[in-house]
Amino acid sequence: MLRYMNIALKYIKEYRKRSIGMVLSIALSVFLVVTIGSLAESTRILQVNDVKKNSGLHHVRYDEVNIEQVKKIKEYKNVEKVANTFYYDGWNHKRGLTVNVLGAEKNILYMESNEIKEGRFPTKPNEIAMEEWVLDRLRIPCKLNQTIKMSFAESGEKEFKLVGIIENNLDKKRTGRLETYIAFNDENLAGREDHIYSFVEFKEGLNCRQEAKKLGKQLGIKDEKRIVLHRDLLAAMGELEAIDWDLVKKSLLLMVVGGMVIYSMYNISVLKRAQEYGMM
Repeated sequence: MLRYMNIALKYIKEYRKRSIGMVLSIALSVFLVVTIGSLAESTRILQVNDVKKNSGLHHVRYDEVNIEQVKKIKEYKNVEKVANTFYYDGWNHKRGLTVNVLGAEKNILYMESNEIKEGRFPTKPNEIAMEEWVLDRLRIPCKLNQTIKMSFAESGEKEFKLVGIIENNLDKKRTGRLETYIAFNDENLAGREDHIYSFVEFKEGLNCRQEAKKLGKQLGIKDEKRIVLHRDLLAAMGELEAIDWDLVKKSLLLMVVGGMVIYSMYNISVLKRAQEYGMM
């Protein structure tokens, strides 16, 4: 082994330019492969952040769960954050528009990558918060503490106090999905205790798809349709077993180019040696 190393060192000293050329070609090939890998990772992070901004941070949503199941979700060791909502009623606005009124915990704004613009999130039974574009669409002034009379499809007329104005959710605004939030409390929840929608974000470093199924099993959810994965986010995170064929093609191309460069340098070296020894 030592003998071969001595021969290699003598060759490098004797043919420095060729040796340097081969080393540089190998280094260039490695650099290109590493660069593509780094760019792919940067692209993945940008995609993840873009999905979170547009469609939320939750990894999974559990549909039609009850209060006891909600408690189990909050106690699950691998859960980072939870936001619970329920459908309260449909508000039949005088302009002929229907607004979905949802009872929700304040964490729903976090899950939607959103925040309060003015005021606060509802905590009392007669309080409500809306996005600015929804108020504009309904021709309601963006003024806090005003009383809004609402005609519901099932529960008749009620009055709510506007305590919060929420930043616009671009996805909802683009699709025209009219929603508003009231407090998640016992009075508003009455009669809807078994119809809660739980948005869950798991801790970092976990396989969220597996965790979603594991938690669903612990909750006793047998119908997989009630376990709604945030597929766009999981796909961006690379957890849906999706293969980035563009990255594979680019990597293979770079490997081939790098191999050709190294092989060409090797052939030139062999030909030079052959000429020197008069074998041509």
